[in-house]
Amino acid sequence: MNIEIDRKECIEWKEIYPDQLLRHNDPTKSLWVAIGGYVYDVTDFCKKHPGGEEILYENAGKEVTMLFKDVGHSIVALQILEGLKIGQLVKSNNIIAIGNIEIKTLDGFCRFL
Repeated sequence: MNIEIDRKECIEWKEIYPDQLLRHNDPTKSLWVAIGGYVYDVTDFCKKHPGGEEILYENAGKEVTMLFKDVGHSIVALQILEGLKIGQLVKSNNIIAIGNIEIKTLDGFCRFL
């Protein structure tokens, strides 16, 4: 009897907190985005992004699920995204202050006030 296991389903993803996500918004260092509860490192992908790198620069360090869904992406794009996944965004019901930026996490995802 052969049992197939999807290895992606077995991976225990690193927990990434909203304040960690927010810190990765500098094109000269690292760019992360959160989509659907997962965090993706898009640093090396920026130059290859068909929609241009500017959209990634503007939204780095943020939760962008609605923006991602609104644009619509191909199956190939979803496969590329899967390869960029680095962790799972930890939900929080706190207000987090970093420098002069505050984010409120009403539903567990970063929202700028």
